Amino acid sequence: MTEIYDELLEEKVYINKTMDERYPLMVRGIYEDGKLQMVIMLWGLNWEKMTLGRANFLTVVSYLIQNAVFAGTEIYTGPGRKALQPWLPYSGKRCV
Repeated sequence: MTEIYDELLEEKVYINKTMDERYPLMVRGIYEDGKLQMVIMLWGLNWEKMTLGRANFLTVVSYLIQNAVFAGTEIYTGPGRKALQPWLPYSGKRCV
């Protein structure tokens, strides 16, 4: 398990080269400001699909998820208005 953590700290894709069934076959972290926020784990891959290309694809997908998730953390209500934080409860009122 420490192997996975070490790879995630270095912002790399972990590949389970021993095919140990207790661990995911590929793991990639999603980061915000250099801190690990989420983890993507792939469990059902064949050995043939565990390639450098697949690891690069996982990296690209993780960046897309990262940009989508963390770009949406502030909702702007319009020019000159304050930003609403997404954790605030929705009041049901429309912003015009």
